[in-house]
Amino acid sequence: MSFLIRTRVGPFPLTEGITLEEINDRLEKGTLSSVIRPVDILFNDYNRVVVEGRALPGFLNGAPVVLHKFTTLKNNEAVRVYAETGAFLGLGRILVRGNKMILRPDKLFVSGV
Repeated sequence: MSFLIRTRVGPFPLTEGITLEEINDRLEKGTLSSVIRPVDILFNDYNRVVVEGRALPGFLNGAPVVLHKFTTLKNNEAVRVYAETGAFLGLGRILVRGNKMILRPDKLFVSGV
């Protein structure tokens, strides 16, 4: 083999890739945001959970929260977590303890929610 071309990385096909020169050009023209993809696209296969109301500040500070609406989730399942506004917060992990379903923060991707 003389070379290898990767045609896809996760949800990103080679046809959507851009060069560093194109990035610099778009940066100068102010059009870079048109090619930036949201980080949560990487986790589309994960179930979605919304943290509501007063639980949000605690979750953002690393505190687990009790869920009341997600009975189909499994113990130790990784989920993508959103605020009620639709803002992606990060990843969490489901912990089932008796009849309680708890969402523990794993990785937060938050900036100014």
